[in-house]
Amino acid sequence: MKKSFTIVFIFLLIGGNGRAQSTETVQSKLITVKTSQWEKPDSYPLLDEKAIQVGTYSVKILPDHNFRYVVEYNGQTIEVDALTSIGIIPEANRIVTWGSGLEVHFEYTMSYKIYDLSGTLIKSGIQVNSAPYRATITAEGGLVYAARTTADLNDTTLYLHKIDRNGEVLWVRDLGIRYPQEIAVSGFNGDIALMEKDWVNSNSEIRIYDDQGTHLTTLDREVVSAIEFVDENQIAVSGSKSWYVYDYSEGTVQSIVKGSIHGNVMSMHPFIKLNDDLIAVAHLWSEKLLAGYQVDIYNLGNGALVHTIFVSRNTYSRRTYRCLIYENESGVLTVRAGKQEITYLLTITK
Repeated sequence: MKKSFTIVFIFLLIGGNGRAQSTETVQSKLITVKTSQWEKPDSYPLLDEKAIQVGTYSVKILPDHNFRYVVEYNGQTIEVDALTSIGIIPEANRIVTWGSGLEVHFEYTMSYKIYDLSGTLIKSGIQVNSAPYRATITAEGGLVYAARTTADLNDTTLYLHKIDRNGEVLWVRDLGIRYPQEIAVSGFNGDIALMEKDWVNSNSEIRIYDDQGTHLTTLDREVVSAIEFVDENQIAVSGSKSWYVYDYSEGTVQSIVKGSIHGNVMSMHPFIKLNDDLIAVAHLWSEKLLAGYQVDIYNLGNGALVHTIFVSRNTYSRRTYRCLIYENESGVLTVRAGKQEITYLLTITK
């Protein structure tokens, strides 16, 4: 059944962060609901060289072929080894898979494999006894990950690694005795945000590094459940019942806008920036005996709620899953959780 929702919100001319405000109208129309036999991999949206989303691609899991991925992209069908996550970087002519094998779900070993867009394997690597680890792709077609590098269970030293598009190690940084909770890489300038837990005093913090692994600044928050870069030198963070966007361009972290959410976020990556003025956040909700999740769209000028999409009562989602993908040209918003994939057509006018 198709549903359509419309909310019109009139903002002040200028917000508290200096961003010009305007009347925003957002309409959402349900297009499709798909449920697959197998859980969808944590596939990343396609980005161009300016970190603008240019589309998506289809990934199917073939359990009869030793759990291989079949990737359908740009009229091609490409078969690659299936690990936990996959990303395609068209500008770099690369497909990257990383994580543990899907048939085992053994998180204590992280592997990665880098292919070109024809499906030719460029390089593979393995990080033994690396649990816990966090990893993500770069705009250059490589990989950044935080992991242990020793089999000694008493050694909890965390190292930050950067791998180039050919699978070669660019650098490794010693981060001390820390625990990785989540990682994000900026498509705008290559900066790295790592949510870390200090084993000594048990506090969590977000440490931001440049593309060479040099520490730039630290964001301390008592409760942090998600991180994502939304612009150059800007990072979105979710806390308890709130989300924030911070700017760190001046060397210190400054809050520029915040908004309220009604429940915990869907995953470690619940944000998607729709345009310069709007951001979407997926989060859980519960009312009496019912529970589910929804997508709220907020104005980046003052954090005001613009539009709400009630998605489903199915609350299942991997914590590291990227649950929102938005295609700028078509206006299609894809919401993903486990085996379910739901698409909406968004119409945004000013």
